[in-house]
Amino acid sequence: MMIGVRLTLSVVALLAVVFRDRIAYLMRIWPRPLGSVSCATGGIAGLVLVAVAALEIANWPAST
Repeated sequence: MMIGVRLTLSVVALLAVVFRDRIAYLMRIWPRPLGSVSCATGGIAGLVLVAVAALEIANWPAST
């Protein structure tokens, strides 16, 4: 079991390093498009959170 845990943690650490290097490379090549995508992703996530909150508030009296 400990070998499996060690293997999993090693793979995750290696993937984190590779992903970090790849993102740094892409940010040097395309800073504006990636910034726009990042901003849009944050905006969409915010809208989803607001929609979920609105649904929860709308259903709140029915659940009590």
